[in-house]
Amino acid sequence: MSSRLSYSLLWIALAGAGSVGSQEPSARDAVERALEETARAPYAYRVTGRFVRTGAYAPPDRLVARIDKYVSARCGPLILVKGPEGLWKTPDERIGEQVEKPEKDIADIVKALEEAQPPHELIQEFLEMARPGHSPEARDVNGMACHLYAFSFREDPLRTSIEKQMDTSAARGAFRRPDKVLWGTAKGLLRVYLHRSEGTLIRFVEERSVKLVYGDETRIYKLEMQADFSEHGTAALDLPQEVRERLKMK
Repeated sequence: MSSRLSYSLLWIALAGAGSVGSQEPSARDAVERALEETARAPYAYRVTGRFVRTGAYAPPDRLVARIDKYVSARCGPLILVKGPEGLWKTPDERIGEQVEKPEKDIADIVKALEEAQPPHELIQEFLEMARPGHSPEARDVNGMACHLYAFSFREDPLRTSIEKQMDTSAARGAFRRPDKVLWGTAKGLLRVYLHRSEGTLIRFVEERSVKLVYGDETRIYKLEMQADFSEHGTAALDLPQEVRERLKMK
């Protein structure tokens, strides 16, 4: 082989390696990197779904959440919930109060606070259900330049997630089971907005729906959630020293 041909083949190989290395990350890779970057520092959040939940997260495992007049504080497995009277109690103590003096939605609020997750972890769960995403689109959210990544959900996990929510809603009496579920109409979409320059999460929107049949009537069963992230790197967990000590926060 001539030295000129050998040189040419080497140049082609290096050029090809460079093109592979410079490929854009997949939509999922880009979002997962943003999850890691966001989780490295404190942030504030607002989640809208069945309830409106606001609060702040601080790494590695601290979370403050508020729903209506109730506030929860978590550090690892330890959690306390403050009620409108201003006392911090365990979730079991709060649920026990509702057995004695039941109030509409309060038990569900306490349960939601007990099970509350940092919003960036919710995105990871939705990604497990998703098909490969699309190339990013330029968007603007509250004056911030963002990349939007969109994902649709795979059929089996989509159906499982909707069935689970139906069972939960039916158990608390908020959902009447239909005569038939038209699973062929099920749809699911996840949209994730990333800060274009900082690579952190700005917002995610998740939607799932399916058509239900009640007699001669067809209705749409829809689940929606949106989370907005703010104050990245500066959000503070505003908790009394007594609560920090009970939660063993260092």
